Amino acid sequence: MSLYIQNNIEGKLWLRNVLGNIESGTEMLSAIYQKYETANGNNLFYSQLTANQILRFDTFYDCIFVETKNGCFFEKINIDEYTNLIPYTKYFFYNPKKTTHVDYWFDEIDKKIYFTDIEYVSNINLNIEFILYLYEFDCVTGITELKTKEQINFKFKTATSLVGFNPSFENPKITYNSDTKNYNVSFIFRNIDQTFALISIMIKKQNTFKITKIDGIVPFGELDASSSNHFSLI
Repeated sequence: MSLYIQNNIEGKLWLRNVLGNIESGTEMLSAIYQKYETANGNNLFYSQLTANQILRFDTFYDCIFVETKNGCFFEKINIDEYTNLIPYTKYFFYNPKKTTHVDYWFDEIDKKIYFTDIEYVSNINLNIEFILYLYEFDCVTGITELKTKEQINFKFKTATSLVGFNPSFENPKITYNSDTKNYNVSFIFRNIDQTFALISIMIKKQNTFKITKIDGIVPFGELDASSSNHFSLI
């Protein structure tokens, strides 16, 4: 099966507790899930958590990542005197699903996790707009912060190049180059014939995070690209 048509399937989460016993994820993480009971105003995300409708689960030292169809979060956990898993802080962060699944990069040196999300905005008069989000989760403090939010515009030069454009971008991938201090976020979209187009976005890590370059490979058309920072891109 091709990677771009694979789907995640919900599953029941089982975990081994500090005593070595295996328990349902819903039971072991109940105190953590409780923080998200009103996350999206109608309890849908919380219902998915407690019904074990989990798409992805990951661990980073004493931190966890949980994702359902409607959202995800990173959370630092602690253990109380009764060996129960509890949230490290009362700080609340819930990332509602936008267009794609998030992807993340773990910086083991600084103990931070950077994750990205893409929100499709519009497709009007040859212009395609989406918003790129880059978040930072601190594994020491347990706090998530939005580091950059950029609206990126693609303008196709001809109407024919836009025929069959699929606005459902594939899930992004984020990587990091420690020599150049650059993050790269790339993703694929396709036309009606399933011909892929690749977008690559470079983000410089300094005191702030800033998009420095956008490259694109679009076999079925020519395009110009710009971000809200007005860089010359392609």
